[in-house]
Amino acid sequence: MEIKFTYHDLMQAIEDRLNVTFDGAIDLDDCETYLHVEISEPDRQPKKHKNGRVMKNEHGHPIFETVGYKQHSLSFNDDSYILIDIYK
Repeated sequence: MEIKFTYHDLMQAIEDRLNVTFDGAIDLDDCETYLHVEISEPDRQPKKHKNGRVMKNEHGHPIFETVGYKQHSLSFNDDSYILIDIYK
């Protein structure tokens, strides 16, 4: 199953949630609203021995370790959408 949320769908969902949370009538169309997304992605690199060779598991595949995180920034605008694929 594939679900696609457009910018307007997401803004409507945010507006609905804000109205429930703050017991008011918030209209985001009257405001200048920017959606900024920050994604923290693990930085995975092959684990190495002291001599610099890549460590491998019993099947011969490299062993990876997380050495930090990479930050990605995105702007979400009218042309953007979120696509969710659900597999069973």
